[in-house]
Amino acid sequence: MNRAIISLSACFFIILFSCADKSITTANTDGEDSLNYLSSDIVIKYSNAGGMSPFSENIFISNDSASWKYGRYREQIILAWVPQPNDIESIIQVLNDNKYSKIQSDRKEEVYDRGGMHIKISYQNQMIDLNNSGLNFIKQEWQENFRAIQQYINDYVQGEVEKQMLTLEFVQAPSAQNSAEPVKVWLNNQLFYDSKEQQNQAPQSINIYPGVNKYEWTLYYADSVGFNNRPVRKNGGESKFDAAQSSKSITLEIVESEIIMKVD
Repeated sequence: MNRAIISLSACFFIILFSCADKSITTANTDGEDSLNYLSSDIVIKYSNAGGMSPFSENIFISNDSASWKYGRYREQIILAWVPQPNDIESIIQVLNDNKYSKIQSDRKEEVYDRGGMHIKISYQNQMIDLNNSGLNFIKQEWQENFRAIQQYINDYVQGEVEKQMLTLEFVQAPSAQNSAEPVKVWLNNQLFYDSKEQQNQAPQSINIYPGVNKYEWTLYYADSVGFNNRPVRKNGGESKFDAAQSSKSITLEIVESEIIMKVD
């Protein structure tokens, strides 16, 4: 009887101890430690989600095709290209250098509305999952390796994306050029135009994506000073425009206290 009680107590202690830690470790330990040669079936899928922020980015890379998809506010930009053999070789080298198959994650159960980055590498019927999104966190000792892989893929893709961007002449309509009210315009999440700071040195050209582009703007009262010596906001909003290979210029206008960008 005493032995039974001791046995049950030991089991209860083990169960209690196991439940106390809500963190689960996931490791990539299967398969070879390096991608030693090219293969026609290598596939890299990279996703980046904003959690509560309304954006998503998806990258696909294989030996014979690659694509970049960026979505925001229900609009999506899609660009595609064919990788060169040395592109794939360089990516493989970075994966090997950073011991991609050894990178581990912890899974934490009490995390809410977290986005993050997720990289899946498929090769010769194997799949390595590098997950730093949602409930999954790359372990501290592997974060530098993960960041190096992530940064290299990002840099490579952005380089390919930039090759496809369109350069258009930027024109200020008289309504914008002669306005005493300061204007700021953010194009695809980057500050592009600041009439107060740039004054007579506005950009002569603008680089945009083929297809849908988003812009946000703020118009301020002339000569106004508010909190922290900043101008007082008069109006603001966001909109979009489409650009094609045949597009030549884009014009910024102020119409009834609203910013309009028109592509010609």
